[in-house]
Amino acid sequence: MTAPLQTRDLHFTYPSAAAPTLASIHLALHPGELLCVLGPNGCGKTTLLKLFLGELSPASGTVLLDGEPLAQTPLADRAKQIAYVPQTPPASLDRSVFDVVLTGRLPYTGMMGLTSAADIDIATAALEQVHMSEMSWRNFDTLSGGEAQRVMIARALAQQPRILLLDEPTASLDIRHQYQIFDLLRTLCETQDLAIAAVAHDIHLAARFAHRACLLAHSAIDTDGPPSEVLTPETLHRVYGVSAKVLPAPTPTFHITGW
Repeated sequence: MTAPLQTRDLHFTYPSAAAPTLASIHLALHPGELLCVLGPNGCGKTTLLKLFLGELSPASGTVLLDGEPLAQTPLADRAKQIAYVPQTPPASLDRSVFDVVLTGRLPYTGMMGLTSAADIDIATAALEQVHMSEMSWRNFDTLSGGEAQRVMIARALAQQPRILLLDEPTASLDIRHQYQIFDLLRTLCETQDLAIAAVAHDIHLAARFAHRACLLAHSAIDTDGPPSEVLTPETLHRVYGVSAKVLPAPTPTFHITGW
């Protein structure tokens, strides 16, 4: 399976840091796969997303988009391939839900925002994908946290990307909305053949919904593979310093017994 976005021997260190934030990172995103990037606070999860987006430049190694260095791909072309959903929706967007989603078409319409009938249809379809069509003319600022996050995912889908990157998309959401968002992400992978990488903290969500999990620790990838092989008592103890029992049915549940 060809990986549209991948890293090769990626290293990154912040200017003021005494040690590398990321070192020797080899990671690939595959179509039709939801990858959860996990690990302790400060292990480099968000930094990895910023490198995938091209917001940060590696100290060495490279990020490849379709086999070519990401840095050589014009920003406008990147925006047609890679979409990003931040951890928290904007605090204030005094406009309709539909208008927010329509801004996802900017890579195609330009800053003038001259939309066509096709752009309208694509934004409409994106709202349908996240089950928010009935709220298209609501003011974005009146939405709940879960509804707002769905709209931001719809905005990303309106870019018609092949790759979707999300930084803790369920932060501050209640349990119901957390499960709804991750169920949506898995469905998008399987129905739209998207390559999705989501930074997450909840190992239960990763175990239930991810096709693959990548566990970062000590600036490197500790384990990468199916969640059942990555999220084990041994790895949880090694990476997080907790003792855990795994209850396997129907999907893995983790009972933390010590720390």
